[in-house]
Amino acid sequence: MKKKELLSLLEKEDIFPKKAFGQNFLWNESILDRIASQLAGSRLVIEIGTGPGTLTEKLAENSEKVITYDIDERLYMFSKKRLSEFDNIEFIHKDFLESDIFSYIDKDVTFVGNLPYNIASRIIVKLASFGKKMLFMLQKEVADRLISKKNSKNYSFFTAYVGFYCKPKRLFDISPDNFFPKPNVYSSIISLEPKKHDDLPDGFNSFVSNAFSCRRKKMVNNFSGDKRKALEKALVKLGYSLNVRAQELSSEEFGKLFSVLSDFISFGV
Repeated sequence: MKKKELLSLLEKEDIFPKKAFGQNFLWNESILDRIASQLAGSRLVIEIGTGPGTLTEKLAENSEKVITYDIDERLYMFSKKRLSEFDNIEFIHKDFLESDIFSYIDKDVTFVGNLPYNIASRIIVKLASFGKKMLFMLQKEVADRLISKKNSKNYSFFTAYVGFYCKPKRLFDISPDNFFPKPNVYSSIISLEPKKHDDLPDGFNSFVSNAFSCRRKKMVNNFSGDKRKALEKALVKLGYSLNVRAQELSSEEFGKLFSVLSDFISFGV
């Protein structure tokens, strides 16, 4: 779709991107094709953020079924009308973060979308342990955090937690010129393939989050009482120094540590 064509369609409906929703619409057709080709032949694709439907249309052409969510009623109605000729698209006007993703647990599904900066990490954390493939367009800063290695400045709870469940890979970057309105930063296309892993007790999310609550502190100092004592026992059992900081442990090391830690105390919620 040409940029002028997209702008003309939106203007006719008096629709303009909302900053509150972090809306930047990708209009470059060759990039849209490149993204959709990653999912060619998929049985079910769930798109997070329909927007004007530019990617939705390409997904429908390459996949058996597309379910697309959008919180913005204007764009929900606009895209549903514009793409009415497709019988393999289901439009849902709802905040994806409030959706019941477990209704898709037994389905061969891939999650895709251009995720706004302010909710990208929340969505990925929500989906990480679900065991499904993901393909997201993210601000490059978020992508950098996602693929960072331990001991780097970008390594965080987000990296460690998601990395235990998924293998992230940067596919390519997209310049701001390909969006309307033009953002101030580059974007990246990231794939997240589910990893095989041992099931962990409840509370892994909470444990890793607490471990990173203050990066400058020794990890044990981010816990108190019985949880600190249990963590010290687990670290000793695995041969780690009690001075270790959270950013010094890889995703896999966090998983092993939590498995041992859970023998001493429950982090379940």
